[in-house]
Amino acid sequence: MPLFALALSFLTGCAEPSTKDSLDSQATGDDTGAEDSATDSAVDSVPLSLIGTTPAEAIDAPEFSAQNRDGAARGRADLLGRPTVMWFFPGADTPGCTVEGCGYRDLKDQFDALGVQIVGVGFNPPEAMQSWAEEEGFTYELWTDTDRTLALTYGAAKREDQASPSRITMLLDADGRLLLEYKGAIDTGTHPNDVLTDCEALFGR
Repeated sequence: MPLFALALSFLTGCAEPSTKDSLDSQATGDDTGAEDSATDSAVDSVPLSLIGTTPAEAIDAPEFSAQNRDGAARGRADLLGRPTVMWFFPGADTPGCTVEGCGYRDLKDQFDALGVQIVGVGFNPPEAMQSWAEEEGFTYELWTDTDRTLALTYGAAKREDQASPSRITMLLDADGRLLLEYKGAIDTGTHPNDVLTDCEALFGR
């Protein structure tokens, strides 16, 4: 079943058909209504073309305890009220993660215009996140997944003592529900733009 369907509405006249019109319709086998119904059904089945994958099961944002790069507490409420791109990265200030992080940095204004917040999630301590953000000019949120709840919930980690999260991305709606996931081989150079493309399709005005 597609994530989103395209809906059409038609305005019709309100006059009652005459007896002659009804007889003529029956005589000629007029099935215009049936054709319109079939057309509507076909249009409704056309999905948006998206790069991310629809999750196999519904996942709501969990209760969790994290810290931003300033050491301030972050929790479930910080994932509500607007869509969120949550990208998990294996390590702060490492080559691949920096490429991906800079991609989000360069596209931040476009995400902002769509009302979408960017949150990078890793296991590095807040001070390491802060140093990395200052060095690369990241102005979006970077969170330390203190209790590993986020990584375990979304599949970036399989156990609490895992040294680093896998490189995956989750797209959440404004109610904290998982809309799309990006797993497997991720091209750090192009991935942020792929996510933006999906956000434009979903949230563009």
